[in-house]
Amino acid sequence: MDYLGQLAPEVTRNFAAALDLGLVPLANNPFNESRFPIKFAEYMAAGTPVLCSAVGECATFFDVFPWALPAGSEKDTWLKSFRDTMELAMAGSLPIVNHHVLAKALSWQHQANLLDGLYQAELTASTTRAITPTL
Repeated sequence: MDYLGQLAPEVTRNFAAALDLGLVPLANNPFNESRFPIKFAEYMAAGTPVLCSAVGECATFFDVFPWALPAGSEKDTWLKSFRDTMELAMAGSLPIVNHHVLAKALSWQHQANLLDGLYQAELTASTTRAITPTL
């Protein structure tokens, strides 16, 4: 690993594309449970698979993106997952990022449709609750 300091935003995409694997280690705490780290999407947008802690919003994408590799939520599981993933990398077996699937899943239109579906489901449920008498 090389620490390059702070990179300008226009340089980060090229840097991420040069990586074999993006790392997103997250401590299992309330802060990380409540956020979506931008690096998770930046690495994949550059075509780089990601090893990420199974914490918060990131944990919901492991079933959606096979190139997002789960690393557990504790230090010991992270280290084991890292070793296992390095073996995959050395064998040339890391999954390849599918940009079409990624763009569709993270697009504003897709996210808006998900939000609208949740909103509509809640409206239906609250209307049903208001009409259904309680015994």
